[in-house]
Amino acid sequence: MAVLYARMGQESKRYCEGWPDLSAHRQSCGITLDQIVEVTKISKHYLQAIEKGDLAQLPGGIYTASFVRQYARAVRFDEEELLAHLRPCAAHQGCQPAPAGENGQRRPAISSSYYP
Repeated sequence: MAVLYARMGQESKRYCEGWPDLSAHRQSCGITLDQIVEVTKISKHYLQAIEKGDLAQLPGGIYTASFVRQYARAVRFDEEELLAHLRPCAAHQGCQPAPAGENGQRRPAISSSYYP
């Protein structure tokens, strides 16, 4: 079920349709989020967002693809299958470039060039 939330004045789907139930998979493997944090050094907040398919909460660009890939490895999930879900979900959620930083440069946006 898609949950709606307001983001920058617009409503968008928080969860991506077709995103695997990663939390159930992780739990069936007997792995905790804290163990994944220890191994990957990815913040628990980001790991929870990956499990929900809430890609708008991730930092974007190559970081999103890297975090998803590391998560998949940590829970013994097929990396390629998860990455195949990533591109359409990111586009569906309207992931945009981050606002310009102090030096005027932007972080990389989620782009199709980062995904298979």
